[in-house]
Amino acid sequence: MMMTSRALLLLAPACLIAFLPACKPGHKIAATPDIAAPTVQLEPAIVTPLMYQPSRTRYTDITNTNLDLKFDWQNQWVLGKAEITAKPHFYPEDTLVLDAQNFDLHAVDMVSNGNHTPLKYRYDGKQISIALSKTYTRDETYVVAIDYTAKPNEGESGGSDAITSDKGLYFINPTGEELNKPKQIWSQGETQANSRWFPTYDSPNDKMTQQIRLTVDTQYVTLSNGLLISQKNNGDGTRTDTWKQTLPHSPYLAMVAVGDFAVVHDKWKNIAVDYYLEHAYEPYARDIFGNTPEMLEFYSNVLGIPYAWEKFSQIIVRDFVSGAMENTTAVVHGEFLQRTRREMIDDDNEDVIAHELFHHWFGDLVTCESWSNLPLNESFATYGEYMWMEHKYGREKADEHLNEDLLNYLGEATYKQVDLIRFYYDDREDMFDGHSYQKGGRVLHMLRKYVGDEAFYASLRKYLEDNKFQNAEIHNLRMAFEAVTGEDLNWFFNQWFLDKGHPRLTFHSYYNDTLHQEIVYVEQTQNPDSTRYFKLPMQVDIYQADGQVVRHAITAEKSSEKFVFDLPEKPYVVNVDAEKMLLCDKKDVKDDAEWRYLYINGPLFMDRLEAVEALAENDTPENRALLTEAMKDKQASIARKALNALSKMELDDSLAFRQQLEDMAQHGNSTDLRASAMRNLAKLYPTDNGVKGLMQTALNDSSYEVLSTALTALCNMDSTQCEKYTSPYETVKNENVQLTIAEMYGKYGVKNKNDYFQQIYPFISGYSRYGFYDSYGNYLEKQPDEVVGSGLDIMQQGARDENQWQVRYAALDGLIRLLVRYYHQENYLKQELASATSGGDNNASDVFIKKDLDVTSAQKKRIVDILEGCEKSEPHKLLAAYITRELDAFRAASSGK
Repeated sequence: MMMTSRALLLLAPACLIAFLPACKPGHKIAATPDIAAPTVQLEPAIVTPLMYQPSRTRYTDITNTNLDLKFDWQNQWVLGKAEITAKPHFYPEDTLVLDAQNFDLHAVDMVSNGNHTPLKYRYDGKQISIALSKTYTRDETYVVAIDYTAKPNEGESGGSDAITSDKGLYFINPTGEELNKPKQIWSQGETQANSRWFPTYDSPNDKMTQQIRLTVDTQYVTLSNGLLISQKNNGDGTRTDTWKQTLPHSPYLAMVAVGDFAVVHDKWKNIAVDYYLEHAYEPYARDIFGNTPEMLEFYSNVLGIPYAWEKFSQIIVRDFVSGAMENTTAVVHGEFLQRTRREMIDDDNEDVIAHELFHHWFGDLVTCESWSNLPLNESFATYGEYMWMEHKYGREKADEHLNEDLLNYLGEATYKQVDLIRFYYDDREDMFDGHSYQKGGRVLHMLRKYVGDEAFYASLRKYLEDNKFQNAEIHNLRMAFEAVTGEDLNWFFNQWFLDKGHPRLTFHSYYNDTLHQEIVYVEQTQNPDSTRYFKLPMQVDIYQADGQVVRHAITAEKSSEKFVFDLPEKPYVVNVDAEKMLLCDKKDVKDDAEWRYLYINGPLFMDRLEAVEALAENDTPENRALLTEAMKDKQASIARKALNALSKMELDDSLAFRQQLEDMAQHGNSTDLRASAMRNLAKLYPTDNGVKGLMQTALNDSSYEVLSTALTALCNMDSTQCEKYTSPYETVKNENVQLTIAEMYGKYGVKNKNDYFQQIYPFISGYSRYGFYDSYGNYLEKQPDEVVGSGLDIMQQGARDENQWQVRYAALDGLIRLLVRYYHQENYLKQELASATSGGDNNASDVFIKKDLDVTSAQKKRIVDILEGCEKSEPHKLLAAYITRELDAFRAASSGK
């Protein structure tokens, strides 16, 4: 499972994702100037202890599942027949319990020699408890057949930040009413949602083989796990495809997909590697996925475990409820991966492909025993991204990516610090966070640096060999490393996997001229009452006066430790944690000369990045000179840091700096660097005609990111000409460009653009609709009543029908802002009418005011009706609470309370 920034982090403010009912106070009716917010006496908070979450007890092993599925598109039902082959796990059993959420059951039979015998069962809407025909021992298998209708779109559903819905199976545009959106069916099983479309043991600690028959209209392509072993034309406009997987995997990894996909065939050795995507993107399939065979080769070689599965397919679907999902042999990607060559200039999403492929060793071949052990899946997949980048593009690029992981984790750690392996949580979805992903990846990197590459990969090989096609816990990983290295590694696993937090470090050193010694101090400044002191092996590089760089190994494990190194002369610089491997929040005390020396002489990306960040804090001529040089750094992220730092040093009157910015804006070695230079130019010189001309030239850049940045800058520099700049690009088929134009029209309320919003609406899909609804809400706020009225249908559809709750929030937020507008507009008109009629004489103005008041009141009522309907139907508890809170504030304000 891939949680991408595209899927979540850039779509909504952190306060929304974490604390929705307490956020977004800016437009609350209760907070408006003419209404006093009530004083509320809060009850004392009750802290509920987190529940221990054990692995699910296995009474029965499901060894194989056969499914025969048809689909009712109109009702969004699955018409299914399942044959479950099972046996008792250890103790004799006379009952089979299966997860099956919101099914209609038509028959439950025992199957023996082709004969079906009805069985008694109980069903509570979530589980089927089947009374078997006898008591079975662990040496006896049996087959139970279930004829059912699954209704994944009905009944209770939930979701989380990582996986926004748990319906299990999704009908996309089932009636074909949405223009420019294909009809599709696809599933998403993780964590425990596959039991919404077939009966199973819906927990990760079981393994089964499977065969799935899919009967679909002949126009559609299908995909499932394993190999396509047969296709049968039924002569009635339908076809039955049979997919069979002979190797066992966990139930949550089962998948199906149906739709009008183009299929592009590739291969690795004798294994089929196929890419499924929409026909319009078929020419770009190898641009998107083309490195997949090389990834298969690399991972197989470096792990010493060849790819184990029958095939490897990847499919891109619409409205996916997460970033991507590692279903065995059949990875599902969200539509953000579907791009043209020009769009891929800005981002090729190769890390997502690597992440899901690496799961086929860590997550699919060996699967976490319980969701408490999720880092065994996700930490490895995250580190697999680093491994691929290091192999393909070198350590510089990989270290840049690894640093982003650290920053993501540290950001989350400001409000959440939990054990990596945690058995206490409210909801299993809570495990899908920056700890299980980014922190875990960084921990694995430290482990690799500690034991060395040879031991690291030998240990992974042993772990995979010992546990393949099975489930594992964190101790299985530890024991594999201990078996290879011969070292007791409880200290490492206890502090990093089984405890929370991270060290806060301060490094500083000085040279003692009398003793000819360099004294290095390492301090751990975290609060020991909440976070342990960590044992931290690390390397120290001393850049000696004779030009040599001498490396020393040290281990810090106390609050403050001193390390002494004999040196004949003061060194140029001391580089603590020279490998830049530690997962920590650190303060590295050096003077500016030392930082400048490290930037020039340090071998790593992080040496230069940390130097630039430190030098940006002090505006001196020497630092400016170094930062100016750093603007030419081979890594765009460092160059961007340098130019942003210089932009803050009041250099707007520096012709040389401006010329360098202009050069970067036109010739920077990456699109984000060019875009960053352009943003700085627009900020520093907002009225300069030369800069405006450069922005107009940038409209011809090959990058859509640069084009969008130029449009934003031009509109902000001269909002009266916004339409002139943007209208030529209203038909460009790129979501980033269209959302940029929509944002500008919303920001400046450009007249007569309602048709534009309604025209692009069908072309914007998935998470990108968050930006659409946000901008459209801003636009409607500034428009006359008749325009608002024409836009409410789209806003209602978004608030009610979008799959992702964050996208529904954006539409709801726009509706609430419109409600605030009409609340105040109604109050104003009432006051105007009262003032106009206070003399007792009716006049023409009264009629117009009354007409406006009627329209306003009708609009307000319509919006309230929409919100109340959403309040009743909203499945996401957090979002439903948000709607209720806002409506309660409105009702209280309206009643004068």
